[in-house]
Order: sequence, then structure tokens, then C-alpha cells
Amino acid sequence: MLFRGMIKSAVVLTLLAMLSVDGYAAAKKSAIKTEQPKKEDMSSYFSENRQGISPEKLREADSLRVQTVVSIQKLLNDPAMNESRKFELYLRLGEIYAERSEYLRDVEMKEWETTFDKWKSGGKKGAEPTLQTKNSKAELMKSTEAFRRLVREFPKHPRTDAALYALAKTLLLLDNDNAVLYFNQIVQQHKTSPLLPDTYLALGEFYFYKHDMEKAKDNYKEAMNFKESRVYPYSVYKLGWAYYNSKAGNDQETQDNINKSIAAFKLAIKIAERDKESPGNFNLRQEAINDLIMVFAETERIDEAMDYFSRLGEKEAFYDMLEKLGSIYDENGEVAKAIDVYSRLLAESPNRPRNPEIHAKLAKLYDTALQVPAVVDTMKKMRSLYVDPNSKWIAANVANKALLAESAEKTQKNIHRFAASYHQQGQKLKKKPLFDAAAELYRLYLATFPKADEAYELRFYLADIYFYFEQYENSADEYYKVTQERPKDGKYLKDGALQSVVAIRKIDEATTYQKLPPAGQVSQPIALPRVKQKLVTMIDNYAKLLPNEKEGFPMRFTAAMTYFEYGHYQNALTRFDQMANEIPDSPQGQSSIKAILAFHAERKDWDSLVKTGKKYNESAKIMATPVKVEIVKAMKVGTFQLAVQQNKDNKFLEAAKTFESFQQQFPKDELADKALYNASLNYYKVAKVDEALAAGNKILKEYPKSDMAPDVTLDMAQTSESLADFSTAARLYREYGVNYTKEAKAKNALFNAATLYKGLNNNVEALQLYKKFIQLYSKDELAKSARLEIAQLAEKDKNYGEALNYYNQYAALWPERSEGNLVARSRSARVLLIQGNQKDALKEIRKLHKDLTAKNAPAAVEARRVAAGALFNDLEGSFRNFQAVRITDAARIEKEAGEKQAKLVDLVHRYQEIIELGSGEFTVASLFRMGEMHENFAKMLFDAPAPAGQSQAQVDAYRSSIEKVAFPLRDEGNKFFETSFQRSQEVQTFTEWTRKTYEKMVEMHPEKYPVIGEKSTSPTYMSHMMIWDKSVADLAN
Repeated sequence: MLFRGMIKSAVVLTLLAMLSVDGYAAAKKSAIKTEQPKKEDMSSYFSENRQGISPEKLREADSLRVQTVVSIQKLLNDPAMNESRKFELYLRLGEIYAERSEYLRDVEMKEWETTFDKWKSGGKKGAEPTLQTKNSKAELMKSTEAFRRLVREFPKHPRTDAALYALAKTLLLLDNDNAVLYFNQIVQQHKTSPLLPDTYLALGEFYFYKHDMEKAKDNYKEAMNFKESRVYPYSVYKLGWAYYNSKAGNDQETQDNINKSIAAFKLAIKIAERDKESPGNFNLRQEAINDLIMVFAETERIDEAMDYFSRLGEKEAFYDMLEKLGSIYDENGEVAKAIDVYSRLLAESPNRPRNPEIHAKLAKLYDTALQVPAVVDTMKKMRSLYVDPNSKWIAANVANKALLAESAEKTQKNIHRFAASYHQQGQKLKKKPLFDAAAELYRLYLATFPKADEAYELRFYLADIYFYFEQYENSADEYYKVTQERPKDGKYLKDGALQSVVAIRKIDEATTYQKLPPAGQVSQPIALPRVKQKLVTMIDNYAKLLPNEKEGFPMRFTAAMTYFEYGHYQNALTRFDQMANEIPDSPQGQSSIKAILAFHAERKDWDSLVKTGKKYNESAKIMATPVKVEIVKAMKVGTFQLAVQQNKDNKFLEAAKTFESFQQQFPKDELADKALYNASLNYYKVAKVDEALAAGNKILKEYPKSDMAPDVTLDMAQTSESLADFSTAARLYREYGVNYTKEAKAKNALFNAATLYKGLNNNVEALQLYKKFIQLYSKDELAKSARLEIAQLAEKDKNYGEALNYYNQYAALWPERSEGNLVARSRSARVLLIQGNQKDALKEIRKLHKDLTAKNAPAAVEARRVAAGALFNDLEGSFRNFQAVRITDAARIEKEAGEKQAKLVDLVHRYQEIIELGSGEFTVASLFRMGEMHENFAKMLFDAPAPAGQSQAQVDAYRSSIEKVAFPLRDEGNKFFETSFQRSQEVQTFTEWTRKTYEKMVEMHPEKYPVIGEKSTSPTYMSHMMIWDKSVADLAN
């Protein structure tokens, strides 16, 4: 029982050697065997099948081993233990160490696999991971030490052969050639040992891998003598390899060795038939078949192989043989034969799992044979077979997802490889067929793997090929797609975007288009030709993806101009505007600004021109460029012309504001004063007088030398006068009259200024201006009036000498007894009266009275009024004296009444002289005075004192006699009052005398004339002479 366990564990132990890096790598290779068996194959063949055992179970088992080792070591420390028991314990201890080594080697392998796969999937960065076997080898060394102790301490034990075998096998695992010494001891000293077949096989293996095939064959044959032993099948199998690897002195010996090798493999297959369903860790039957495939292939025994494998029921093995044969032909450079074999294989077994690899090899062979079309055709077949989900091959292998993925990847890589290869060759050799093949493969790749990482680069290459062969539209389309796939950071982003434009530009340059109207004169938008539209699309794509690339600036301008030329003005202007704002420093940005401004100006769209100019004017970046001059010019022209247009459209207020805006923006422009003047005129038209005046004032303040200054000054003077702003009007009239003497209207302005200053009681200024007027325009008709005005002002200022001088000058300028002459003389007389020169004054007044009352005398209202007024005022003293006369004593009544009557007659006569002059005001006053005198006379009589000492009867008689005189006097007075009132109504003059006559009527006839509260009037306009004869509006126009 212990012997069998030891043998079993020793054999199992050898599995560890198989699980080396070489062994793992081999497992990753092709299923078609290409090299001889490994050392580990024998151990795998005899070891337990651990497939399906969970890692947890394996860890539990190892934990149990550790505990067992501890227990055994404690037992071995017992000095009383018998030798037989000690032998068994050491044997078990060695086995456990070997089992632990096997387990730890599995763990080490798993760790290495994980690290290796991670390294591989990560792009193989850094050093390739290596298998670390330190822990497993340490356990193996412990196992060796245990077995050595058995051999050394128990040389005569009945089971020493088992100890020798275990030690030899363990040494083999440690690559220690001393293992042969221990195997030979078994052969020589234990000829009946049940381990003898295993020993011979182990020796055969040792010599096989030492390349001593003769000794290897001898030992394999010795092992084969034990046909019931389990080593028999493997010994037969390895004998086949020993013959295959044996050296031969001639061809016949070589052929004999191959025949014996084939025979041994066939026998091994037959012997291993029983293990077909459960082959274990090492499938001897399949390995023998694989090795036989290799031999058949290398010896080109195709028919024999077909016959054998068909009888064996392993037709797939035949196809494996064909694959191997194809590989041999390929390695030997027999391309045509390799193509034939691979083609046969693919035709006879179309659903074989390894066909993707065969197709790949076949394509490579076609390439080697320079059969480019065949390569392309093969790639198409691979695509339809291994990528198309509807293919029969995929349906047949659908269960193997890994295979499907691997096959699609292989197809992808091969299409990529050959496409790139033919492209490079085409560039080097300048051969179109190579470019055509590359383009076709690029298209195939892109249609099949559009989302692959490599698709981006291959599409760019395809576009390059199209461009090289002047297939510009296809080229542009592919370049465009390149830019869309990686629009942010693509390797070919810039080149793709640029080349897409260049390609369409080539077509554009070669295309003849219809003749277009002059730029900017397209009445209706014209649809862009297809090529033009595509060019714009490519340009827009470049600009969007690479907005800061200077190469794109001219393109963007081209796109905008394209739309402009075809009448898509809004689109074009939007594009121009974007360039203006985004790239103002570039020539294209500045040209865009000029284009926009020119467009609006050409169309006389002044509003848009102004708005656009203002917008650009607010941009510091734009105004820092040379185009600033154009912008300012456009703003000037646009603003001024907009105002003109608004004026034409009767939008006077808008025009005024726009003109004003022009001056505010461009105060130093040559049209600034004219703009302000036009603003003022338009403000006048909408009755915005304050704004008009403000504009005028601004002209005079900021542009005193402007050609507009005279007209502005005059307009403002007239306007101010119409607004009763006489102070301002006077100042402006003066400025116009004094500063612009050459102007035709200067003299009238000067005269008006003086007249207004007179009305404002600024006599000093008025006198100066009147005198200035006489100085400048002495012969003008108004110079007469100026003299009269000077005289009046001097009289008012009590400068009587100057007043008389100018009255006399004025009188001398008129014909004798003419109205002007009479007026001046009347005023001179008045001055004389004021001076107290009664004699000369009255003398002159008498002359005036005579002249004014003569036949055909002129109306001379003023003269009559002055003369009448002078006479009236001269009578005021006599009137008051008359009124003051009273009867103081009844005894003196006749004398005193007679004296008063004489005075009444005289005064009435003199008042009558005044009335004869025909002055309405003083006629009313004179009549009223006469009424008052008669009323006073009557009252004096009524109030006369009664005689002293008289009886009542005598007094009554006295009163009655007086009343007979007094009542008629009072009635006469009332008549004068009524006449006075009537005359006041006729002359329609409201004076103090008008009021007095009405009050008297109220008193006399209260039932007829109601009492009216006293009211005063405020004149709304100054009473002065104005010469101007045109309206402000007329002057403004």
C-alpha cells in the first residue's frame, strides 16, 4: 500500500516540471505540433488529473500536508521508534514534500499567468514577467533530502528500490544527472522490482533529452517488454520519436527510421485508443496523431495520410497534416506548393476552426508571389467568412466566442497590414495598381471596422490616395470624415481639414460657372452650385475645428465672398462680421470690415452703416488696426447721410438728433458745424426751439469761424425774439450786425439790436448801437429813425441837449411840415418845456399847431400827440388854479364868479386848441377837463356861502338865483363828460382818461354803466419799432 502510494506521488511530482515557462508558452501555440515532446510530457501522462478541483480544496489539502509534516517530524524525534516505522515515516515525509512542491508550483504558475496576462494586455510595457519557483524548489529539496536519508540509512530494506526510484525521479526534476546512478542501481540490484519498467522509461527519457537516441531506444524497448505495465504505451510513443530523431548514414537508413517512427506512432495510437474518452492531463493518442501528422507532412506522404486518417476516423487530422505540409512548403520557400495545399485545405474543410490562420498564411504567400489582386480577394474572403455574422464559418464555430473574436481580430490586422504595405510600396515604386489595392483594402477595412482605432489613420491614407490620383471629391469626403472622427485631438485633424478644402478647391478651379451680376447687385439670392456649396462646407468645417489657425482665415473669407457673390447677403455679412470680431488683426478680418461697410454704403443703407460702424468702434481690438480709418469714415458718411435721408423723409426730429450725433462723435470734422446747423433747422421744424437754440449756441461757441455762424446768429436772434427772450435776441442781433457787416441783413440786425436794448431799458447799449448804425449806414432810411431813437433815449435819460440835437437832425432830414418833421419838432418842443424854456417851447408848439391844423396837414399822429400833450400839460397848472377858486363871501359872489367865468372861457378856448390837434388821447383828456371845470364851477356856486344877516326867505331867494346859473353849468359839464366818454370809445384807446370817463359815466348813470373792478394790463410785447419783414421760418428755410 505504501509502495503504491510512493510510486503514485513520485510520478505525480513530475507534473511540476512540465508547468515551466516553456510548457506554458507551448500551450499557447498552434494546435499543430512542430517540435518533439517535452520532458514534462511523461509526467503529465502519468499524473493525476486535477482539472475541476477548486482552489479552496487544494489549499485545504496543502494545509493538511503542513500539519502532517509537523506531526511526522515530532514522531521522528522519538528515540525509541523502531527502524521499520522510521523508514515509512521518512518515505511519507518525502512524498508530502513532493506534493507540497507540486502545489506551490501550481500557485507560482497561476501568479505568473496573471502577471503575464496583465503585462500583455497592457501593451507589453516593461520587462516580461518570469516564473518564480523558489518556494516549490525549496520543498523539492526537502523531499530529496528525505529520500537520500532512506537510501543512505536503509540500503537493505525490502523497499529500498522504491526509495531509489523516488530519489532518482526527484533529482531528475532538479536537473541533477546523478539520477542515472540511482536508476542503474535499481536495474542492477533489483531485477525483480515492480518499478523496473518505470526505471527503463525514465532512463530512456534521460538519454532522449541528452540526444543519445541509441541508448534512449534501448531503454524504451526494455520498458516495452513489460506490456502490462502502464509505461508501455508511452514507451512505444517515445520510441517513435527516438527513431524519428535518430541519425542515419544514408537515405535508406533515414527512410527506415521514418517508417519505424510512423509504425511506433500508429501503435501508440492504437494502444491509447482505450483512453480516448478520458485522456487525462496528457492525451497520448492525440499527441501521437499530431506527431504522425508532422511526420506525414514533412515526408509529403499525402495519400498515405489521407487513407490512414480516414480509416482512423480522424479526417481532421488529415487537414492538420495539410496545414503542417503547407507550413513546410512555406518555410522551404516553395510558395506555389504552399498556396496549392492551403487552397485545398480551405476548399475541403471550409468550417475548420483554424481556417482564419490558413487564410492569413495564404494571403502572405500571394503577397510573396506578387499576386496583389489575389491578396485583395483573400482579404475580402476573410471579411465575409470571419466577420460577417451571417457566414457559415461563424455559424459552425459560434460556440467558441474566443475563436470568433480572435478570427475577427486576425482579419482586421491582415487587412490593415496589406493595405498599409501596398500604400507604402505604391509611394516608393509609383505604381498605380499598388495604390489601387491599398485603396480597396482601406475601403474594405473602413466598411468592416469603422469604429476601430486604426480606422482613423487608414481613412486619412485612403484620402491621400484619392488626392494623389486626382479623385478630389472622394478625397475631400474622406478627409472630412477624418476630421469628424476625432474633432478635438486627432493626429490628422489639421491636415484632414486643410486637405478637404484643397481637394474641393481643385474641382472648383476646374469648373466653369455661369456669369454672375456685379458683386453686391444680385437682386435675388442665387443657389450656390454644388461644388461651391461643398467648398463652403469644407471651409466651415476647418474654421470650426481650427478657429485659431491662420491658414483658415483666407478660407473663411472665400466662403463669405462666395455667398456674397451669389447674393446671399445676410449669410455673407454674418460671416464677414464673425471674422471682423474674431480675427481683426488679420488681413481677412480687416477686409471683412471693409466689405460690410462698403455693402451698406453702396446700398445707401445709412442706418445699418452707422450701427455697424458704432459696433466696431466700440471694439478696442478692431480700432487698434489700420481699418480704424475706414470705420471712422464710414461712421461719418453714414451718420451724415442718414440724417439727410431722415430729413427727406420728413422725420425732422430724428434728423435733428442724428445731425447732432454726428457733431458729438466727430467734433473736429469739417462737416461738424454744418451738422449742428442742420440739426438746429430740423429742431425748428418740429418746434423744438430750445434744442434748436442749444445747437446754434454750440456752433457759435465751438465753431466761431464757421461759415454757418452768421446764419446761425441771425436765426437764433429771430427765434429768441419770437420767444420774447429779448435779452438774448438783442445780444445776437448785435453780434450779427457788428461782426458780419458785409452780410446784407447786417444793418437790420444792428438796428433791431439797438431797438431791443432800448426796450430792455439798456439805454447805454441802445444809444451806442444807434450811433453805430448811423456811422455805418448814414444814408440809409433807417438812419433817420436811429436819430429819432437816440433823441428819445437822450430825452428819457434827461440828456436834453443831445435829445434836442438829434430831434433837430431828424427834423432836418424831412421836408418842412412833413410828418417826420412835425414829430421831431413836437418832441423838441416837449424837451424845451421840460427844460423850462417855456418861451421857445410854446413858440414852437404854436408853429406846430398852425402846421398841424392847416389844410392838407399830414396825419402826424405822433406830432399831434406830442404837441397836444405839451399844450395839455402846460394847461395843468392853470387848470388846478381854476379848480381852486372858491366863493369866500356872498357879498363878493358876482366879482369872484365873474373872474372864474373869465378863466373858464380862456381855458376852454385853450383846450379847444388842443382838441383841434386831433390827438385822441388828449381830445378825451381836454373834454374831460372841460367837464370838470364846468362841474367845479357849478359846485362852487352850489357851495357859495349864504349872505350874513339875511332872513330865510332872502337866503332861499339867494340860493334860487345861484341854482339858475349852477344847474346849467353842471349840465354843460355832464355833456362834456359824455362827449369825452364817446370820444374815448371812438379812438379805442385805453388811457387814464378812458378810465376816468367811464367812472364818471358810472357816477352819472349807474343804471346804465355797471361798476367794474379796476384791472391792470401787462403788455405782452414791447411797443417799439421793428424793421424785420420776414418770419423766422422763412429765414430758416
